[in-house]
Amino acid sequence: MSDDIQFGEVEHAEPEVALRPDQDAHYVTVEIGDVRDGELAIFVDLDVMRDMEAHALSNTRVELGGVMLGKQLLDDRGRPYVLITDSLRAEHYEATKGSFKFTHDTWSQITRQRDEFHPDLEMVGWYHTHPGWSVFLSGMDLFICNNFFNRPLDVALVIDPCEQDRGWFQWDDSEPPHTHRTGGFTLITGRYRKDELEYFARIYNKEPDMSYDPRYSSSTPGSTSVQLMDNRKSSMELAVIGLLAMQFLFLLVFGWKALGPVTDGTQVTELKQELEELKAEKAHSELEQIYMTEFNRLALQKTGDPNYAKQLIDLKHNESLLTEGIEGQIAFNRELKRKNTLLQQDVEDEKRKREKQERQLATTRSKLDKTSAAFDAYKEEWGDGKTPGTDWWLVSGVGLLTLGLGLGTGYFLAANRDPNELPDYETERPMSLSQPPINVEPASTDATEQTRNIAEPDVVKFDDEN
Repeated sequence: MSDDIQFGEVEHAEPEVALRPDQDAHYVTVEIGDVRDGELAIFVDLDVMRDMEAHALSNTRVELGGVMLGKQLLDDRGRPYVLITDSLRAEHYEATKGSFKFTHDTWSQITRQRDEFHPDLEMVGWYHTHPGWSVFLSGMDLFICNNFFNRPLDVALVIDPCEQDRGWFQWDDSEPPHTHRTGGFTLITGRYRKDELEYFARIYNKEPDMSYDPRYSSSTPGSTSVQLMDNRKSSMELAVIGLLAMQFLFLLVFGWKALGPVTDGTQVTELKQELEELKAEKAHSELEQIYMTEFNRLALQKTGDPNYAKQLIDLKHNESLLTEGIEGQIAFNRELKRKNTLLQQDVEDEKRKREKQERQLATTRSKLDKTSAAFDAYKEEWGDGKTPGTDWWLVSGVGLLTLGLGLGTGYFLAANRDPNELPDYETERPMSLSQPPINVEPASTDATEQTRNIAEPDVVKFDDEN
């Protein structure tokens, strides 16, 4: 809880002296349970009790709670008693099936609502529900009592809406103080509602076996039934009958949809499973109630201390909470070890990857060293590129010699060519089919004639038409 939570005036002031409700003619009172002498007298307004019971029945899946407002007083004989005249439902709480806890937002909401009441009205206790878990104060409930409702006259109410049971708890005079369950309480209301008070008292005391319980209805047993004459016309009656017929048809269709055969096998299985869970939970609750009753009886018989059983149960509950905490710590340590093992594996994997990369780097470095050595050897053999080596001169000389031989061979062949040999284009020139034959005169043996023939070659004429 935050340190800035304000609870209003919680100092232990001396209670005022006031007339008890069972001695005041303005009220009518009925005892619920076994109100024993020596216990703190608790007077609860009927409407307040009905509102807390209605709150308990509004949700039986989780625990609900709130605070009770009223006065802590002394009667004319100096006996303390508590008068509860109003209640505030808690909002923004944290609750499960088996726990209820006030939060900072809860106290802020309660403080704001309480400021709207008369300043003399104070918080005199708190209430919460145990749906299906019977009536007792758990370890968390005792924490709330010890830290927020620890005045000598503060009270606590536990309601089990599933079992229709309720119990009040008060502080005793022991050192250190302990809480114990009272035998009963007193229900009060205005004197004009006596019949209504007695009716609800029989329900709270489980005296009648009635199928109708009006505790959570706005109607009361003392309501008067008034019949009025109806002078409406027949058309109005027909309209009313038609409206009722439409409602009947709607209910018929709705009932057929809701109660008709279920065709989905999965839904049937889920409903059966839920029914089995409810039966098991009910059986567990009944067995636990029987066990608690028998255990209380045996503890009272053996020790004579009515609080022994409750103290032992609280001790077992605290021990179970401690065990759960230890088991949770063990599980947390186990999870840390598992994560540490995974982390070590990751480190080993990274180490292996690093070693592999180092081996690859060493191989690459070795190849670079070999390449560098080969390059150095090449430089020693061929020089640094400025002064050609012996092999370079050899290659250059062979190339020049080959070029010279080629040029010389070409010149020699050109100089020794036969002058009578016609070029290829002269002998290979295509001719027309209609070209007249060329008259070639016989070669003269005369050297002069040969010279003339060579100097003046015959002109070959072609037909223009071709």
